[in-house]
Amino acid sequence: FWTEFIEKYLFPTCEDPKEKETLKAGLADLRNRTVAGFFMLNIVFIIVVLVLQLQKDCLHIEWPIG
Repeated sequence: FWTEFIEKYLFPTCEDPKEKETLKAGLADLRNRTVAGFFMLNIVFIIVVLVLQLQKDCLHIEWPIG
């Protein structure tokens, strides 16, 4: 069972070097865009937290308990 499964599904599909390079470039671009988006989102989060900490006097809610 496993030998047939490996032969059928677990071999590389593209052997064309041009297609392989195109795929490699596309995956690198996807990785770079994802990392850039992740860092941008983190920067926005840090700025939001910083602004909320600076404006905590205006945003303070008095709790009735304690």
